[in-house]
Amino acid sequence: MISNIILPTANISNAEIFYDALLGLFGAKKTRQNNSKILWKCRNDNVGLMVCEQNKSSLAKKNHSLTVALEADSPAEVTMIYQVALRLGATCAGKPITSDIGGHEAYFLDADKNKFGIIFSK
Repeated sequence: MISNIILPTANISNAEIFYDALLGLFGAKKTRQNNSKILWKCRNDNVGLMVCEQNKSSLAKKNHSLTVALEADSPAEVTMIYQVALRLGATCAGKPITSDIGGHEAYFLDADKNKFGIIFSK
């Protein structure tokens, strides 16, 4: 049903560097790219992540009602991915924790304030 998740960015070059490194942790590769859009997908995945350059005034009005969830294979991987994201320039939106249902999760914001969760469920 969903083909891609599209996130706005104010700087496509910076977004490319960030997402190449971050999504590479999941085995994702760029499948399409032009001057204002980049799409990453994992092999055999139907859903991809796309960044699309927008002007800064439209990004400034953005609220944070959407979180993109990234699946981790272990609690340790949740922490590792979170730490890599912070080293790549993301900001903390929720340190790694054990959730009340026994899973593990952590949250960060990219440079354009798009929110991500790294989730491990038993």
